[in-house]
Amino acid sequence: MQGPGAITGDCLTKNERLLVLYYLEAVIMLKLVQRPGIVTHMTVEDWEGRSWIENGVCVAVKEHKVLLSHEQELWFDLYFNEVRPVMLQENRTSDDVAADSFFVSSSGRLIYNPSNDLKRLHDKYSLPSVTCGDAQRAFEAAAQNLSDVERNVAAEGNYMRRAFSDLFLALSVLDQLAGKTPKRSSRASSCETRVDEQTAYKTLEQFCPVTLEGPSPKRARRTKLCGSEHERHCYDR
Repeated sequence: MQGPGAITGDCLTKNERLLVLYYLEAVIMLKLVQRPGIVTHMTVEDWEGRSWIENGVCVAVKEHKVLLSHEQELWFDLYFNEVRPVMLQENRTSDDVAADSFFVSSSGRLIYNPSNDLKRLHDKYSLPSVTCGDAQRAFEAAAQNLSDVERNVAAEGNYMRRAFSDLFLALSVLDQLAGKTPKRSSRASSCETRVDEQTAYKTLEQFCPVTLEGPSPKRARRTKLCGSEHERHCYDR
C-alpha cells in the first residue's frame, strides 16, 4: 500500500482489510498500552487534529493522549485514507453509519468490543490470547527498572491523560520498555538530562501547585514526583 507498485484499499480482500484493522487496534491496546475505549471513542476529528511532536505525533482522544511514532502514523494514515473508506461503503443500511468514528468494522459500523477483535487476531496466528490488562501489568512491571522521572511519566494516568510539555519523553519511555531505544551518544544523554529536569519540574508544578501563602511540598513528596536526582533542583526553582 506504499512505495513502488502500491495498491489501493479497494484491491484488498475483506479479510485483508480486517487484518489491517485488527493490527492497528492491537498497536493501540498492546504496544501503546491504551484501553479499548480509545479504539471506540477515537474520531476523525481527533485524527485530523493530531499534533506533531519530536519523533512522532500526538492524537488527543477525549482526555487521553495517544503517542505514535512516524512509522505508526503512516500505518494509521494508510488505513484512514485507503481501508476505512472501503469499509464505510459496505454499510448498506441507513442506521449506525460510523462516519465520524476513526475505527469502523468491515461492515461500516461502529466497533463495540475491540477486545474481541484482539482475540480474533491472536486466534488467526494461533497465539496465546493477551489482553490490554495483561499488557498494562507487564508495562508496569517493566517500568520498575526506569528512573524515578521516567517511571512517573509511564505511570497510568500520567502520560495518557496529562498535558506534559515534553511528550517526546513519554514516547521514548514506551520504546525503551519495548527494548527498542537505541544507544545515545554522550551529547544526547546530556540533552536528555536537561529535558528530564524540565519534565520533573512540570510534574511537581502540576501535582503540587504552590500559592503565595501555601506551604511547599514535603521532601518525600518531591522525591516521589521528581526523583532523587532532580528533587533539589525543582525545590530551589
